[in-house]
Amino acid sequence: MSKLFKLRRWVTLSDAAKYLEGAFTETVSEADILQLALDGQLKLSVNFVNPVEVLLGTLTPKTEIPYETVLGKNGQHFRRYISMQHQAEDGEIYLFDKNDPIYTLRGVCDLTLDDRSRLKIERRYHSAVGGPLLADIEEDGAMLQVEDQQLCSFEMQFEEPNDLENFGGLETPEFLIKAMAESGLKSDELLDFFQKRLRLMRRTSKYCYLKHIPDDCSYVIRQNSLTDFINLVNGSLNNENKPLSTTERNTLLKLVIGMAVKGYRYDPAASKNAATK
Repeated sequence: MSKLFKLRRWVTLSDAAKYLEGAFTETVSEADILQLALDGQLKLSVNFVNPVEVLLGTLTPKTEIPYETVLGKNGQHFRRYISMQHQAEDGEIYLFDKNDPIYTLRGVCDLTLDDRSRLKIERRYHSAVGGPLLADIEEDGAMLQVEDQQLCSFEMQFEEPNDLENFGGLETPEFLIKAMAESGLKSDELLDFFQKRLRLMRRTSKYCYLKHIPDDCSYVIRQNSLTDFINLVNGSLNNENKPLSTTERNTLLKLVIGMAVKGYRYDPAASKNAATK
């Protein structure tokens, strides 16, 4: 592994293919990278060079997920969940409320490859290998996973109250002082407003939902994902060629003898066995 590669937090698909070629001493193309991602072997990420609007997920216990009871055609009642939700690989559930503030996202996030985003990657893969054209979809949104908080940033789209709408973004101390001095809000109202703003501005989430994947984004591979994949492949190859240890051999022998005794009435103490005839 080169020193320069260790310093790069993410690489393009073409650079990832070149690096895998060196690691495995065989030809690797960008299409191979996409296929590995579609097969779940390699984590694909997206680099949003321009801000995109996203909804942040809220980690919610299963018992607290809001729902309404609906009467079905068969006369039975069933639950219909109100908010969009995403279940992570570890079983945790994140809710996405359309009434929550909108945030803008910039940087690199992992793609979870749900049904919508998967179609977009499949279309790119088939185009790279000269395969069939896939039908367009009306909505090509994506569920994004924030694996590395240092690679991306969120900014809240905040609506100022009417009393403060003439004081700009309120990002500088000058604006804050002017707002507090000239606004018609009471001191406790101002304090509540700024505390609420600060909590929302600092909010992050492990998952966020993007309604539309823009054309000006680029697909990349995080360095950690690439390194983990290489170690996984090398580990699998080493295990295939690794001989059984003494403990493993004895354990396997005990299992075989146990199966023989139970299934074929094999007697390990006898000099001759009918089961071996």
